[in-house]
Amino acid sequence: MTSSGLVTGNRSPRRSMSAVHVTMEPKNRTVIKCWIRRLLPGLAYERWSILLERGCTDPQVALVGIHKFLLAKTNLPQTLANEQLFIPPLDLIASHDTFFWGSVFFLFAMAVLLTSAIFTADPAAHVFNDRVYVYPSHDRENNFSLSDDGSDKYDMADYHIFSTSSLNPYDPATDHGVALSVPDIPWVSRQLWAPDVAFQNDKYYLYFPARNKESDLFQIGVAVSEKPEGPFTPDPEPIPGSFSIDPAVFFDDDGQGYMFFGGLWGGELQCYQKDNKYDASWAGNQSPNGTGVYALGPRVAKINSSDMHHFDGEPQELQILDPETKKPLLADDEDRRFFEAPWMHKKGDTYYFSYSTGTTHYLVYATSKSPLGPFTYAGRILEPVVGWTTHHSIIEYKGQWWLFFHDASLSNGTDYLRSVKFEPIFYDKDGKLTIVKPETK
Repeated sequence: MTSSGLVTGNRSPRRSMSAVHVTMEPKNRTVIKCWIRRLLPGLAYERWSILLERGCTDPQVALVGIHKFLLAKTNLPQTLANEQLFIPPLDLIASHDTFFWGSVFFLFAMAVLLTSAIFTADPAAHVFNDRVYVYPSHDRENNFSLSDDGSDKYDMADYHIFSTSSLNPYDPATDHGVALSVPDIPWVSRQLWAPDVAFQNDKYYLYFPARNKESDLFQIGVAVSEKPEGPFTPDPEPIPGSFSIDPAVFFDDDGQGYMFFGGLWGGELQCYQKDNKYDASWAGNQSPNGTGVYALGPRVAKINSSDMHHFDGEPQELQILDPETKKPLLADDEDRRFFEAPWMHKKGDTYYFSYSTGTTHYLVYATSKSPLGPFTYAGRILEPVVGWTTHHSIIEYKGQWWLFFHDASLSNGTDYLRSVKFEPIFYDKDGKLTIVKPETK
């Protein structure tokens, strides 16, 4: 390390190398200045300065002059000031683009794109055989005339499955191709929305929502494969008693399985408020509202590992409580109440139930000591992203926790053309989730 704090590595006249010393503007934490000092043959140095600032969306540029791009966060902690970042030695400065920008993504906990080959959304990430498998929905461009609730624009007709062993931007995820599509499923007419997968009985079970040919309402189906990447063979009928969207399956340490599901508006959860029976008067972009009215919670149904094709009993409403009043969140509390995209994970003896607030675009979470709740609201995970929807999953891989989500930045904000991203997520000393690494002494 030099006296300036730059990491320079071995000084070889055959190899050029680069290092970056990152400092932060004291009055504006969304602006970072990077000084790039590159060791040239003969031990000479060249230097560039780069300004990273909110306002521009493309970070893939040469390391020359000043460039601006959109940061993923609105705030950066002071602990990131004066960080040192080593960049592997390369011969040409233009070749440092991928290494430099990929490293900056990780240094500032910025999200990494899973793939740019197709549009993907609603990622359900899991670790199988020491490899991360991501089960997203597949957005397609379309010219549909929209339904009243706008849901028709989300034209997903098949599932591609991706996997990676590195979660590294230099090592693209593998696209295993189409694992299941609408023509494969006898009961489905359209719209294969957000799926999830569970591994039991030496088989992989893909759970998915789709519109039933007979009713045009969402139900949840299941398809089975011997391999995590598929292909999957679907059951001829949906799960009896299933409804709405966004299945998320969680198996506890005791072997008991649970499916959490539901989504408001286009996901139709508001139509099943009484005894899980459909009420057409609630169709469209509406949900319970009014002073003192409790928010509608997601549903949870038990799954028996010996029968992964049926619910074990009727779905129940999951309660999410206000930490102060100890009562359910109110329907007009749009910053905290459930809208869609449930996910469950466990750390220690604490269950973390995370979800999207929909209309306000936050990813938030609640905690409990029981998978059936009640859960107590605990805070935000992610601020609003580019695009209307937010859907996510949280996993642990090789000792690090990761957040998978999507946004519409790759399509310049087209809501129904989204892309899956991932970034590290952390727990502070009190067990609270954060996407910023906590300070340690």
